[in-house]
Amino acid sequence: MKTLLNSAFTVSLALFLGACASSDSTLETQLEGTAVTQQQEETDLVQEAQLAESLREQQIAMMVREQVTHARQAYADARLLEAEDNLLAALSLDASAPEAVQLLEQVQIALGRTSTDITGSSDDVLLRAKARGERLQADARANL
Repeated sequence: MKTLLNSAFTVSLALFLGACASSDSTLETQLEGTAVTQQQEETDLVQEAQLAESLREQQIAMMVREQVTHARQAYADARLLEAEDNLLAALSLDASAPEAVQLLEQVQIALGRTSTDITGSSDDVLLRAKARGERLQADARANL
């Protein structure tokens, strides 16, 4: 009877240890699976962020091209102020757009807003032109 109890105890202990060992390996497998899943989720998030950034850059480039195209058409039709507005809108989207910068210089030259050492900044030229116009209007009103 004692031998039977010892063997039953041994079998029970062996089964218990086997169950513990299998649950440990199952736990390790689950932890490894969780780590792999987390890494995959992080990779997916990074890829989604990169894709979103790429799409945003493409959208900005497309809008800049559209503004420059409208500006070229306006410049060709001698609508200089409209061309300047379109180019300023393009440069507000991408300040380093070379086509927009180059065409804006051409438009500003056509408008008489060049920035040189002789004339100063284009803002100075514009302010002087406005002041001259106001003086002429005041003189015209005074003579009426």
